[in-house]
Amino acid sequence: MKEWKRRYCKFCRLRDLMLDEVNWWWKVYYLVDYMFAYGCYKLGVEEYWNYRFDQLRRSGRKEFIVGGKRDRIYNICNQKEYRRLVFDKIEFNTLYDRFIKRRWINLSTCSFYEFNVFF
Repeated sequence: MKEWKRRYCKFCRLRDLMLDEVNWWWKVYYLVDYMFAYGCYKLGVEEYWNYRFDQLRRSGRKEFIVGGKRDRIYNICNQKEYRRLVFDKIEFNTLYDRFIKRRWINLSTCSFYEFNVFF
């Protein structure tokens, strides 16, 4: 229940930013539609708006890899001991530096001067 309340509050904040001129009926419709989409696809609020789920039918929604489907793919394709690398960009870049074909910088440890030189 706490999770739904958090999602509802986040949904309302984003909805108000995007739907200021929409009447209350459509706001309720979008909220209910999001709840069904979350139940079926486990997508986040941002995904609902960014991928325009409000304008897609069920067949169009199935084409996106969001939420639950993304997590299943992630777990199948990544061994447990390496999964943290997907989310830790600095550790990934440090470990695989020779394969990265671009410059990169660690923003948490660089100085302002190093930052300016980098950019």
